[in-house]
Amino acid sequence: NTNLELDLSVFPNPSNGQVTIQFGRDQLIGKQATIRLFNLIGEEIPIQENFSSKNKIFLDLENQASGIYFLSIELNGKMVNRKLILTD
Repeated sequence: NTNLELDLSVFPNPSNGQVTIQFGRDQLIGKQATIRLFNLIGEEIPIQENFSSKNKIFLDLENQASGIYFLSIELNGKMVNRKLILTD
């Protein structure tokens, strides 16, 4: 498989702080994803990850200020970046 893109979606986006990252095709089973959150000036924001199903990761970002952020998601040596908008 030469597909270098991870099959995932981030929703809802914009979000009020409860964010779901959903992976396709059992990509998460037996594996650890690394999730990092950055603000617009590139500072990494500590996040709380809640792994609660075989293909979804739930993030609680309600303590973060409204604005534009970037999620960096790494799994199996592949990385995806997604823009995330947080609202009040």
